Amino acid sequence: PNDLREVGILVSSENDIYIAGGYRPSNSEVCIDHRAESDFWQYEHAGNRWLPRAPLLRARIGCRLVHCCGKLFALGGRVYEGDGRNALKSVECYDARDNCWTAVSPMPVAMEFHSAVEYKDRIYVIQGEYFFCYDPRKDYWSHLVPMSVPRSQGLAALYKNCIYYIAGICRNHQRTFTVEVYDIERNTWSRKRDLPFEQATSPYIKAMLLQGKLHLFVRATQVMVEEHVFRTSRKNSLYQYDDEAEVWTKVYETPDRLWDLGRHFECVVAKLYPQCLQKVL
Repeated sequence: PNDLREVGILVSSENDIYIAGGYRPSNSEVCIDHRAESDFWQYEHAGNRWLPRAPLLRARIGCRLVHCCGKLFALGGRVYEGDGRNALKSVECYDARDNCWTAVSPMPVAMEFHSAVEYKDRIYVIQGEYFFCYDPRKDYWSHLVPMSVPRSQGLAALYKNCIYYIAGICRNHQRTFTVEVYDIERNTWSRKRDLPFEQATSPYIKAMLLQGKLHLFVRATQVMVEEHVFRTSRKNSLYQYDDEAEVWTKVYETPDRLWDLGRHFECVVAKLYPQCLQKVL
């Protein structure tokens, strides 16, 4: 709604789509310190529109939304205040019945490029050398063994009782396509085959579960030379993971007529109702 970017996004078990926080682009080309928003919206399937809900207690950009124990949790993010860019450790909980947010115990450290997933009524949060587990019923955070290749800005997805942590940025600011898997029941990490992407394509990746399979939605940049002129094009593709063979296979490529999504998009899986949608292509 209203061109919000870097929002927290979630599809609940009831198929409700929510977005929270983010920022709206400034009209100034020189402004890079975006004002954080406290917006909270729910998508109405029947009306194909976004409905405003109670705003966040704390405006935040890039927070993570997780559904756990029948409630929604907004975790971390960042703001531009005071001495500049600041990561947040605050966490708040939304009760849909009362349409209100309440503050809960903050994360042990501030995080802005983290990932969060839910498993058996607990929330798992990962970033770099930090790996935490939150129990909403006890309002308590515990520390877990971190991954072997610490990195941030990666993607976490729950698949077959394991947390897959995909790609990311290492401490030396180098991008990596490493894949590590955390077995929640055994409390162990294992390394899987790297993603089959080239650094030169600058892939922008989103992870999701679709029809019970782990998928990646990938926006890749292709540079071609035609008559000594460099031309750039973007391709949006969907890859499916075979966990037995440890292979990622391209299963779909969007039509060329689909506009470039840029880097300010999110990707989730939800059941939609075509009769309520508007045709855009």
